[in-house]
Amino acid sequence: MVLKIYRGIIKVVDIGESSDVLVLQTKDAYDFDHDNNLAATLERDIEQHGQFLTVKYYISNYELSEEALVTNWLDQLEGIGDAKYHVHYSDYTGYLWTDQEFKVGGHDILAELASYEGKFLHLEIEYNHEQRINTRDTEMENQDTIYDSYRKSLEKYFL
Repeated sequence: MVLKIYRGIIKVVDIGESSDVLVLQTKDAYDFDHDNNLAATLERDIEQHGQFLTVKYYISNYELSEEALVTNWLDQLEGIGDAKYHVHYSDYTGYLWTDQEFKVGGHDILAELASYEGKFLHLEIEYNHEQRINTRDTEMENQDTIYDSYRKSLEKYFL
């Protein structure tokens, strides 16, 4: 299992002849190219670390620390991940276009993220080469354990 975190301001930019390419602008990265965009980065990471993903992300109007994110809601998806970034050119029409996608469990994540252009994104992706087994059952057991622990800690104040 490999956990990677991607953080930055969501931007939809033109890169060369390619338009509407999703990138994350960070304090260190203001120049974007065909290798420095979200779809291309995710495509490489899926090839290297595995296609079975758990994705959590948080979007806000401004950058937050990781500690602040713990207290806020993280959207979470699980499923098979697929990311692609390709630039195409037609000799017949002279038209150049770019295909980019990042899907997890059938959800088009890039399209959703692009709708938040200008907002800060904290994106966590857990990569696995093999599918996790009974993830929902395990999560429910963990939630029950947390609930029981919380309930017991409150009992001393109310009983």
